[in-house]
Amino acid sequence: MPTSIVTKGPLVVRDIDVLQKLDEKTDLTVFFSVPCVDAEVVRKTDPGTAPPRQRLRALRMLREAGIDAAVLCMPVLPGITDSEESLDAAARAASEAGATAFRHRPLKIDVEIQEYYSDFLATEFPVLVPRYVELYRGGVLPRKDYEHEVEERVRRVRARYEFRPRPARPVRLSEPETVQLQLAL
Repeated sequence: MPTSIVTKGPLVVRDIDVLQKLDEKTDLTVFFSVPCVDAEVVRKTDPGTAPPRQRLRALRMLREAGIDAAVLCMPVLPGITDSEESLDAAARAASEAGATAFRHRPLKIDVEIQEYYSDFLATEFPVLVPRYVELYRGGVLPRKDYEHEVEERVRRVRARYEFRPRPARPVRLSEPETVQLQLAL
């Protein structure tokens, strides 16, 4: 059974032994959220989280330990991290770290955070406010044509680095017995 862990933090490497045991029983992939590799952009858009280079270093450590690890380039922020150059830089860094896949998701602005996010944009990226108003039109997801544009950019970037959208899963001949594993916290 495929199992995924999504993290922004490099501390997941402390549990490599547990992850290896989990991988023996399931098809484990650890996804690292790396929206871009520009540390200054990440500091503004996701303060208090580990810088991208630390996340990618942890990804490399997992790969060296035989654990499948990939990058989720998310959220893709319109006008901030959605250029082909930004996506390419993230994919290149992911490839260099040994990521097995490169996926993306556009920014979803849930109703509960719309006011907060509008204030954030007005403070940090005021020139982008009209673009967001036009792209989101009060909804939680951007317009479909924008999503398709970003998908096309990501498709080109994936091709450059020979990424798949999803990790390749090995074929298991029989299902192993399921055992509950406990993560050390």
